[in-house]
Amino acid sequence: MNETPMHHNDANWSQESLGRIDQAIQTLGFANLSQFLALVPARPYGEISKQLGDVAPIQIIAVQFQEAKAAGRIRDAAKDSLCRNLVEQLPNGWQKGENADWQTVRALSSWTSEIQVTGECEELKSTLLNVAKCLREVPPPTGWIPTGPDDPIIGAAFDKGWPIESRQKVRRQSYGLLCPKCTAVLTTPPNSVNGISCPHCGEQFELI
Repeated sequence: MNETPMHHNDANWSQESLGRIDQAIQTLGFANLSQFLALVPARPYGEISKQLGDVAPIQIIAVQFQEAKAAGRIRDAAKDSLCRNLVEQLPNGWQKGENADWQTVRALSSWTSEIQVTGECEELKSTLLNVAKCLREVPPPTGWIPTGPDDPIIGAAFDKGWPIESRQKVRRQSYGLLCPKCTAVLTTPPNSVNGISCPHCGEQFELI
């Protein structure tokens, strides 16, 4: 992506622009951005921003990860984000075309920095780098383009670099849910969501 990631308090950032995203999503008949993104997997953020109107790709990323933190689905959002970055920055597919190695490094670096800075998930740096390393070690076939977050190659990289099996298990409760690492009080997500990430320390754990 061409835009330089920035924090929410950047001079160019405003709540008005975030409100435009919410309004555009509601106009399209969706409850939130995450619901809309699920129906357009692997579409680059640049295309999404044009569809939603006067918003920038980084603003879409910011809202996506705000919602992911609230729902305890940061890992899922990261998978979704990786696909969109790869589709946009590797138009010819994996390791195909001029400067293929450089394009791959740029795409993965852009993905990790966007999540850390724009998504405000600095604590995930090592985890994201692990996933990027695993993806390059697989490696995908030449010309591969991810079809979405459920693409088996994306899944394999995350299973190895960001395994869910290693998560602590915490009993689900309607109130008083505490992060097992920093003991922050968290909002219990819907019953359909088992994996959760603490928005305060980044700890990944599973509700049972």
